[in-house]
Amino acid sequence: MFIIWRTLKWLGTCHEVFSLKRFKIPYAIVMSSLASVIIVAFHMQEQGTHYRLLKLSNQWFGVLFYIILYVALADLVWLILRLIKKNPKGFIAKNQFVFRGGLVVIILIVATSIYGLMHAREIKITRYEVTIDKEVEGRESLRIALVADQHLGYSIGYEHMEKMVSLINQSNPDLVCFAGDIFDNNFDALDDEDGIREAFASINSTLGVYSSWGNHDVEEPLFSGFSVGEKGGAIRDPRMGEFLSSAGFNLLEDSSILVNDEFYLVGRLDYQKAGDGTNHRKSISELTEDMDKSKPIILIDHQPREFEEIAEAGVDLDLSGHTHAGQMFPMNLTNHLTWKNGYGLMEIDDLTSIVTSGVGVYGPAMRVFTDNEVVIIDVFFN
Repeated sequence: MFIIWRTLKWLGTCHEVFSLKRFKIPYAIVMSSLASVIIVAFHMQEQGTHYRLLKLSNQWFGVLFYIILYVALADLVWLILRLIKKNPKGFIAKNQFVFRGGLVVIILIVATSIYGLMHAREIKITRYEVTIDKEVEGRESLRIALVADQHLGYSIGYEHMEKMVSLINQSNPDLVCFAGDIFDNNFDALDDEDGIREAFASINSTLGVYSSWGNHDVEEPLFSGFSVGEKGGAIRDPRMGEFLSSAGFNLLEDSSILVNDEFYLVGRLDYQKAGDGTNHRKSISELTEDMDKSKPIILIDHQPREFEEIAEAGVDLDLSGHTHAGQMFPMNLTNHLTWKNGYGLMEIDDLTSIVTSGVGVYGPAMRVFTDNEVVIIDVFFN
């Protein structure tokens, strides 16, 4: 209602016809109908048309977010100007401010929305170099491709995965690690199951492709892209694991493997949703207690948490995703307030944490001032 009221105020400054009831009532009905798309899509999740509605609601939610943000900012500017000068004239006179400010707001909404929707289709490569102070006989370096947060389903599909796989293969990695949230809560929402499987199977790496699970790799209802299930209460669709295994992935579910007798690779269940209806998972010390700590230990853990425990357990490199680096402005500016390492590379004692912004999107199908990325990590052993 706030948005309808504010936009009618602006339209009224453009022409008197927009102040008439015969315009206001149909306008309010149309705007209310658009806003209700999100609610309708949520309640139609068991219907045959809900996939398209949910995809539309994800896009519309992003636009609606920026409508609310920019209108609220314009009101804040007007309030500040009124406090500074009790009787504003000229440009900041009320009608003139509403008219001109409204034009600016509309331009910002349209520009940000188009940019966000288009930028969400792009993927870039981000590179890091890491040194682990452990020797590996016969190997001086290791190239890892880290990807996470594909969120396959309503917003991300086959074409996006083709781009991702192409970037991975161009980088000639030794090892490929998927750090969770491969699916977007509903396996049936995949747009091209066979095409995505073939794309995943075509990933080239000398030492294999490994994956852990994330909090969205479970069956849960979504409200405009956000899961609304109870914490830890969701069950993983068995087709998710079968799909990845058939594409040649090695699933690490609170388990580890000694790769080529050179280094350990550990994969943890998600911190919030283990996929069995609980949030139970092994501690990192349990997973590493029987390992030869003279060998490098690399961890795939979807959410970047428990750094002190991970470092004490002897892990050298921790690979995560989950945060999306904030995904959209202004959350990208506050991302670091929520997470100790919300994005990028951070060293904690002898541990190096790398958090990727992910390959896909969740919630609003937009990227604003953040990037989809494939992370290439060159690890050097001493």
